[in-house]
Amino acid sequence: MKALILYYSCSGNTRRLGQRAQEALLSRQWNADIFHLRDFDADNYPYHPDLIVLGVPVQYWDVPNSARRLIQKLPPFKGASAFVFSTFGKCVINPVPFLLAKELIEKGCTIVGGGQIVAPHAAKVDGRQRLGDLEAAFGRGQPDDAASSQFTAVVQGIAEKIDMKNTARIELAELKKLHTRGMLASLMGYCTSNRERMWFMPHIDYDAAMCKNCHQCIESCDAGAILCTSEKEIAIDKGRCNKCYQCIDVCPSGALGTNWSQAVFWTRAVRLFAREAETKFAVG
Repeated sequence: MKALILYYSCSGNTRRLGQRAQEALLSRQWNADIFHLRDFDADNYPYHPDLIVLGVPVQYWDVPNSARRLIQKLPPFKGASAFVFSTFGKCVINPVPFLLAKELIEKGCTIVGGGQIVAPHAAKVDGRQRLGDLEAAFGRGQPDDAASSQFTAVVQGIAEKIDMKNTARIELAELKKLHTRGMLASLMGYCTSNRERMWFMPHIDYDAAMCKNCHQCIESCDAGAILCTSEKEIAIDKGRCNKCYQCIDVCPSGALGTNWSQAVFWTRAVRLFAREAETKFAVG
């Protein structure tokens, strides 16, 4: 059997779970390829997978804008089974597994399971602390052992069902039940767009004097929001920036930063409106 694992990751949480999925499938003697969505070359991929595993982080209660564009460019996978998952922090509503499933159904997949895994933001602050360490609402910045083990068991179980030709399609309504939400948080989600929710989080700050002109930030930015304006400086297009803070994470010189206190403030504010998140799965 052949599996294709596709993920989008900024701070490493979703990538780690994608690797766990690969290990789980290899343990069942499957062939399992894994790619970051930006690195997947559909035109030169020679196999038609039996199972698609697709995972992304939640950004501002939605599929990351850059990930959505990459998913929409994927080719049809007619007849393939699919398992979708999201990684997210402890204080947001999370419709992302449902949204991923809708995208893959349009590409001919049969959804056999989905999950949400609590794995708060792991971006580094000042090159040392992780954002998740600054405020309890963010958690520790990575999936805990129990969530990772549960995820592995679910993927292995799906592979076993496919081996035995005993898979069952899961209804989208079941994925909706995974959502972590409160009434006020849901109202905020319906009344605001992804870009409007993003507005509350701090912008990226740039210190040209500290910049080493390595361009790692430009390479890391899937939104194309960081531009090279001269041999020694960059410019950040705030209108295109998705505020994923991946550029801060990769910057070796500390030239990029942000107001983490503001990020913590708004995280605490959102926490007033949303229930505590849980790792959950739904399997057909």
